[in-house]
Amino acid sequence: MNAQHPSTPHAESGFAALLGEARHAFERGDTVKPLLTKATRVARDPVQLAQLALLRGELLLREGQRTRALHCWLDAQQQAQLACHFRLMSQSWQLIASWHLLAGQAGTALRLASHALDLARQAASRPLQARCLLTLARAAYQQGDTVTGQIAQQHAIRLQAQDTSSVDPGWHQELAELYWQTGQFDAARDVLEQLLPVLVNQARQAVLLRLGRIALATGDHMAALTLLEEADRSGSVTPDPDRHALKDALVSALAQNGRTADAVALLLQTRAQRQKPRRRTREQTRLAALELKLQLLTSELEVAQLRREAEAERQKLQLLETGAYRDPLTGLPNRSYLNERLPELLAAVSEGLPLSLLLIDCDQLKEHRERFGDETAERILATVANFLADSYSDTAILARHDQQTFILLLQGIPPATALRLAGQIRQRIAGSDWGGIAPGLALTVSIGHAAAHADDTMDILLLRADLAIFLARRQGGNCVADGDETP
Repeated sequence: MNAQHPSTPHAESGFAALLGEARHAFERGDTVKPLLTKATRVARDPVQLAQLALLRGELLLREGQRTRALHCWLDAQQQAQLACHFRLMSQSWQLIASWHLLAGQAGTALRLASHALDLARQAASRPLQARCLLTLARAAYQQGDTVTGQIAQQHAIRLQAQDTSSVDPGWHQELAELYWQTGQFDAARDVLEQLLPVLVNQARQAVLLRLGRIALATGDHMAALTLLEEADRSGSVTPDPDRHALKDALVSALAQNGRTADAVALLLQTRAQRQKPRRRTREQTRLAALELKLQLLTSELEVAQLRREAEAERQKLQLLETGAYRDPLTGLPNRSYLNERLPELLAAVSEGLPLSLLLIDCDQLKEHRERFGDETAERILATVANFLADSYSDTAILARHDQQTFILLLQGIPPATALRLAGQIRQRIAGSDWGGIAPGLALTVSIGHAAAHADDTMDILLLRADLAIFLARRQGGNCVADGDETP
């Protein structure tokens, strides 16, 4: 809780009710802004502010304001970090990853979705893990990595099936997008038809448009025309890009159903609307000129601010350079070092030199931290790091990957040998006496293996290893899983 904004239980319950009502209205497609305004008036702490920013960003995205949506989600991320709230951090990164998918930036989406997935695991939220895995799958498919896409998709569906508490419209739409993206049109249609009865207004219009396009793609031209005409009659609330897509699809459906004259008339009408300059009164012209001047002044202020931020960032980087590649707790190379070295190692894979990556995750570290305290948890990590460094750093590259995970890069070692080595590491750690750190402490690790392929990027290789860790955790930990094995 933010000490500057204390919240009473009454205020918290009032905010929760307003936010829940606003979320339900948004998912159905009802009016949301009055509810958001009321919730904003009673919001006090970073958690509440983050929740508001997340929903506000989703609303802006539906309205076609993509840049403003991104700003909202970045604000949500900042507030969530202030509160150290893993679930909200994960939600915002998942939405930002989806935003990058819309922009065609699959590599960035892959990296952000992987980070969101890790935070969702720390939050112990299965539905959120499922959403993150679905975004991962879409990003992997967009990059042409069908193996990773299939693994992530299967696990996402399996996790979501375990949560029967409620129907999540956002999940259904994301799953339908994945099916559409991969050409699974029948599956996409089935998912959207389940969702359609509970939607109204713009949300319903968007689903009708997608169903109409699916019908066109599968050759059901009469059904396509019926769906698209219903979408067109439902109002003009759709943002410009979606409105244009609706009109274009409707033109195609009319033509496919033999209504050529109607198709041509609609085509000419929509082209004229897109190209026709709007008439302005003298007063409107003056207002437009004033708005333009204001935009120019605002832009100058923003550019100056960006310059100041860039300079501050440059100075910050200079201060960090001395320790940029070293983890302060364990003394091992850190993720920045991996970002520099791993591309070089991957380049050698295309020349025939094998490379395996072992992701070594300390099981139940959160529980150990709660039971024994932060200092003991840090001693556990430092001791594991020393054990790995003493045993394997002469023949491999060892680094700290994140809070509870280490990476061992094995160059020139075949995958089968790397898997045997992973099994040895697991057995040695499980069989060691850890009582010297804390009485009664028993420590195990889960290890994910991924063998580099000739066309792998760093993100794809790490993702495959991360999915292997996910498999190992699903089996209860203290085991080794191979990221190249499709369940």
